[in-house]
Amino acid sequence: MDKIYQKCFKAGMLVILWLCSLNSEYIPLNGNLFPENPKFTVLSSNLSQFSFELEIPGFFVEDTVIEGETYQIIELLSSQGSTEEVGKPNLPIINRLVGILPQSGISATFQILEDTVLDNYLIFPTQPPVVESLPPLPFTKDEIFYTKDTLYPPNRVVTGAPGILKDFRVQLL
Repeated sequence: MDKIYQKCFKAGMLVILWLCSLNSEYIPLNGNLFPENPKFTVLSSNLSQFSFELEIPGFFVEDTVIEGETYQIIELLSSQGSTEEVGKPNLPIINRLVGILPQSGISATFQILEDTVLDNYLIFPTQPPVVESLPPLPFTKDEIFYTKDTLYPPNRVVTGAPGILKDFRVQLL
């Protein structure tokens, strides 16, 4: 019975990969040509702190032309949304829900352990939300921001407000 589930899972993954590849190309960052989900690994954990590593093995890129300029739309195999600052680069977001102690919260710091510089990418800017009852807004790009050589977003790790999930105190990271 397990082999049937494995075959169905593999067939489902192939269909998903085929659908993802219709208009986009997978760019591996770790040498593996098969698309993978971002890997969130807890390295250490105790009552006062935890350390984790986030690896992004690759991403999908799709070219789109707007007003004569070619932009790249970046997507991960598994992401939970994208940056929201209108006119600035639209980049995927990775969220994790972290269990926390009662009456506590978390603060986070970020350190790049390994990076890959990708040249010649003009990331598609986040556009204003579409409201069905209103006419579409014009294409929006923060021209001043796009002339700067800066990392974005400035806050690589953001924490949400603490909450309760099935009697456990959690916070979004």
